[in-house]
Amino acid sequence: MSTEHHPNQGTPASTPAGVSFVGCDLKDGNTAGPLTGRRAAMVAGKRVRVVDVHAHCAVPEAMSVPGLKMDGPPLLADLHMGTGVNQRLATMDAQGIDMQALSINPFWYSAEREVAEAVIRIQNEKLAEACAAHPDRFVAFASVALQHPDMAARQLED
Repeated sequence: MSTEHHPNQGTPASTPAGVSFVGCDLKDGNTAGPLTGRRAAMVAGKRVRVVDVHAHCAVPEAMSVPGLKMDGPPLLADLHMGTGVNQRLATMDAQGIDMQALSINPFWYSAEREVAEAVIRIQNEKLAEACAAHPDRFVAFASVALQHPDMAARQLED
């Protein structure tokens, strides 16, 4: 599976674990500059909170269910303060991003029922773990299997 790139993402890490942060400058290792503390955004002389609402990530374990894998170098992040998350947080700080809303590209929309159910369960659990580990920095959009409306309704309740 190809990964999309966005300028607000951090540098890849090689720590294998639950979530991959995927974005524009991630594969290339680009950052906004030296990672020396949190950059503040100001409006009319007051600090404002900056929320990145387009922060893609991927869950390699979920992607493996239908036989997909990440292209390119490993982009895995340890959910519990591993190198990948630390780098992403440092890059967010350098870019003045206070919080990211994590989302996953819907590669499972054509999946059969059992595959879609497993993929969504795994990725929603991993996103919940990431958000629980860093509640002041991450929120996430949960996924549902829109191609299976009855299952999507249950997943939405979960």
